Amino acid sequence: MPTFRTLSALTAELGGRYSDTTLRTVASGRVLPTLEATVVFVRACAAHARTRPDRTGRWDEDALVDQWKRRWRRTRDALAAAPPDPPAGAADGPSAQVVPAGGLPAEVTTFVGRETDLAEVVERLEHGGTVTLTGAGGIGKTRLALRVAARLRDRYRDGACLVELAAVVDPGAVAWAVGAALRISDGSADSPADALAEALADRELLLVLDNCEHQQESCAALVEALRRRAPGVRVLATSRRALGYSGEVLWRVPPLRVPATATPVERLGAYEAVALLTDRAAAVVPGFAVDEGNHRAVAGLCRLLDGVPLLLELAARGLRVLSPQQLLERLEEGLPLPDGSLRTAPDRHRTLRAVLDWSHDLCSEEERRAWARLSVFAGDFTLEGAQAVLAGDGRGPESALAAVTGLLDQSVLTVHEAGEDRCYRMLEPVRRYGRDRLAESGAAEEVRRRHRDWYLALVEQAESAWSGAEQALWFRRLRRGHADLRAALDAGLADPATARRTLRAMGTLWPYWLLCVPLSESRHWLESALRCCGEPGEERVKALWACGFVAALQRDLDAVDRCAEEIERMGLDGGEPTAGAGAALLRGLAAFSRGEVGAARAQALRALQEYRRHDDRFGAQVTLGLLTLTGAGDGEPVAEYHREALESSRRRGERWHRSYLLYTFGLYLRRRGETAAAVEALLEGLEINAEFDDRLGGEMVVDALAWTLAERGEAVLAARLLGAARTLLRGAVPRLLGFPYLLRQQERCVARLRADLGERGLERALDEGAGLELGEVVRLLRRP
Repeated sequence: MPTFRTLSALTAELGGRYSDTTLRTVASGRVLPTLEATVVFVRACAAHARTRPDRTGRWDEDALVDQWKRRWRRTRDALAAAPPDPPAGAADGPSAQVVPAGGLPAEVTTFVGRETDLAEVVERLEHGGTVTLTGAGGIGKTRLALRVAARLRDRYRDGACLVELAAVVDPGAVAWAVGAALRISDGSADSPADALAEALADRELLLVLDNCEHQQESCAALVEALRRRAPGVRVLATSRRALGYSGEVLWRVPPLRVPATATPVERLGAYEAVALLTDRAAAVVPGFAVDEGNHRAVAGLCRLLDGVPLLLELAARGLRVLSPQQLLERLEEGLPLPDGSLRTAPDRHRTLRAVLDWSHDLCSEEERRAWARLSVFAGDFTLEGAQAVLAGDGRGPESALAAVTGLLDQSVLTVHEAGEDRCYRMLEPVRRYGRDRLAESGAAEEVRRRHRDWYLALVEQAESAWSGAEQALWFRRLRRGHADLRAALDAGLADPATARRTLRAMGTLWPYWLLCVPLSESRHWLESALRCCGEPGEERVKALWACGFVAALQRDLDAVDRCAEEIERMGLDGGEPTAGAGAALLRGLAAFSRGEVGAARAQALRALQEYRRHDDRFGAQVTLGLLTLTGAGDGEPVAEYHREALESSRRRGERWHRSYLLYTFGLYLRRRGETAAAVEALLEGLEINAEFDDRLGGEMVVDALAWTLAERGEAVLAARLLGAARTLLRGAVPRLLGFPYLLRQQERCVARLRADLGERGLERALDEGAGLELGEVVRLLRRP
């Protein structure tokens, strides 16, 4: 697909009223042309391009127009949300916040050098390549990939996203990790890679896959699937070796440039390795600079460490207590150089190990123990998590805090703020080193057990939070720790002593499975747990119900029936009082999916009566939603049930479950003709969907708002909402979960809007709404 840069090059040749002004304003201007003028301009570019195939390559005019319409809408929305221009001469103030943008983490240290690598990789990606950055550990592959992605993300309609794969152990989980990062709840029962490729078919996105080497075949297969079925997705991978897929473009990341022995002091700053070492040293030794007294030692350090960024960053920490010459002498004594001199560069893997050994030696005994034990974490962890795995042998929380503080000082750990929590992390080479030390210590099994128990306990704490005011906090906390949660669940299922507890955790996590994880991964974990622990009981009922619910969303209705049958059998055997209600609810969902509204209504009524008889408020809440979707029971009892459930939710401070109650209550009010109240209920629910980034529920609410506004005569706004709803899930899950009853409501709404707006007017409004995110829809509807 031709890029914005390609169009820029054509502008000078095109001239005329659509060239300069339209191109500038669509990209970033403060005065926006009409959408029609933009489309005319783009089509003019395409027409001109067809006369210059040597310059532009293959053009798909309709796809290009669609891409630029989306750019126009983003610019329009950005201008509407932006503050007015500052007065002339006003100074730029500091940024109000530092947050990851476009799916990329914010940079916390300066990026030094690599301009040639940066330009070359950008060029290869822009020419349609799928690039793999290769090189040894610590060479800077990830940092370069992130800088490339930051430079390019605005050229992709859907931005750029980092997916960290270092913690992925199961080959099948590669696609799940990508889906989770992109917030795709795939609704297909197909293979994860195929489902992901289908969901991304119309995306324009730069995907950064980090640390692929241990999942080489799975990553290659995923990239191949994306190249075939999602042509707008470009992949930038980092790996110690080539992945081996067809069309792979390799870029070996070199070490930073180092100076020769006799380089004069005034020229040292031009060498990337010196610049990085100086920058990082100045961060720990205020005022540090290269001068006549230390320049030979600084240059010697850069040569000794062979320009490897991680080694330079670790060595810089030593300059807090040692001069450059002292540090050089110590490293020379410890490094196993091949010929004992500096003339031959050391093998980088051995050098990395030697510098990590040296860093390890600088740590106290308690810090070394902590380094090894904290390497069990696959991703971010909190101080509480650290305390859990560092406990034992009489050590208390203060000991863990001191060790973590020491490792931060040694640059073994990095720290960042994540919402309400302060989180810690190890760089991957540092983690691997720590795991080697953990294996040597003989404590690996105990530490993995502590790690497992910590996460199982975390899930058990979260269970009560699902229905309380801290619900959003716990969703974020578990989502952030997904890599470690996955490892803990795997370990829990492997041990017969904890399999039942883990099965309970699986069922307890059902809101997390729906909201935070691709549905195919959720199904995998639930089915694995059910296979590992076959004993009947409350834990199995809960996990079967969650598995059946996920299968219903995937439209695997045979699996829903199997789960319902087993739950029913356990209820008949006398074990579980609400098993019959759970089975009836699953059967009602399956019937509703098949379009059997009467059967769905009967099963929902049966389930509601059972749940209310046993005072199971949550079960009654979910069933009430299904009952309302069937259009049944629109009398006062159902309205009263809704109001009672909503009031209970507000008293507890719970929000996520409430969003679904507001959705079904809004549908009830709409059918009653109370459109103003229906819109308010639906909009309140949508605000909660946006807070949780719940696109599954959000898509259904946006559609319902469109139906209601269409009936109120607001045709253009209703059509825009339909356009937003059809792109929220990007094909990952069937529209309106494939429920025939709801799809018929949708068809009637579209027919009404077509009559009100005409075919062209409808398409224009749909297109204007396409691509809007949940928060943008809320702002659109809340405008005065």
